[in-house]
Amino acid sequence: MAIVWIIALLGIFVGSLGVRAQMALSLGDRYEQDLQARYLAKAGVQYGMEALAQDVTLAYDGSNESWYNNPGLFLERRLDTGTFKVETSAGPNSPKIPGLLDEDRKININTAPEDVLQNLFVFAADLSIQDATTVAQSILDWRDEDSEERDYGAEGSFYRNSRQAHECKDGPLENVEELLLVRGVEAAAYRAVLPYVTVYGSGHVNFNTAGTEVLTSLGFSEAGLATLNGFRVGEDGIPGNADDRLFVSAGSIVSDLEALIPVDDLQILSKLVEDKFIGVNSRAFRMQVEAWTPDERGRARIECVFDRGGKIYFWSEH
Repeated sequence: MAIVWIIALLGIFVGSLGVRAQMALSLGDRYEQDLQARYLAKAGVQYGMEALAQDVTLAYDGSNESWYNNPGLFLERRLDTGTFKVETSAGPNSPKIPGLLDEDRKININTAPEDVLQNLFVFAADLSIQDATTVAQSILDWRDEDSEERDYGAEGSFYRNSRQAHECKDGPLENVEELLLVRGVEAAAYRAVLPYVTVYGSGHVNFNTAGTEVLTSLGFSEAGLATLNGFRVGEDGIPGNADDRLFVSAGSIVSDLEALIPVDDLQILSKLVEDKFIGVNSRAFRMQVEAWTPDERGRARIECVFDRGGKIYFWSEH
């Protein structure tokens, strides 16, 4: 009888080993598939960087460049080991475009003046002017080196006495998530402005690629925006093709538009050019790559921000 039990237990043990071995093989295969997809995604990053390197107009960048919104170049790129695509969005809820997105189309929160930051949180986050002023001045206090508090800003004493209990940075923001530490920036407002802000790039806004929300934050009126957008899309009225008009230097922006936009907008434009807060080229680029193996059992995703020289400022793998 004991022998029968021993044989039965051995059978259960062997069966358990078989199941474990099968699970180990399955997990090993899954790991191999995911690893293969990860290397595919890294190949996609190199592909995107090489596509940007083909850009020969370094002095200015526009939305008709080959690295932007180019399905034929960036979607469904097949290799023997699988497929990848480069499809990038400015934020979690923003539409994706096939290709790269320049970070300089956004507002750099380390260089933006108070009025631009205030406008951004009014128009994009729907804050009141008072609340937006508090946020704007608090960002300025957060990033400057002194401990002198602005009228509606916040320095060390405010943060030490708050529930957050942390110090004021008194230095440039290293990432946009740092905004959540700044006085007045709640999660909803942060999510609202996320597609339009950056800490990367040249520090100026590329006037060729900036969207309506960013241009509105710069202070332009609806009439000024309509004129500017009409100028940029060219005669055919379609953005992103060879017919687009591009500003080829910061110095030419005012002369190109002075006879077209309202006087108030021209004054705003002249001040932005004088302060060197707008330009015509881009230095940093965001790329999102998705890759999968032939049977789609292995998948990987990489998001990164880099410059034209290949320097990586941000890297995230999923």
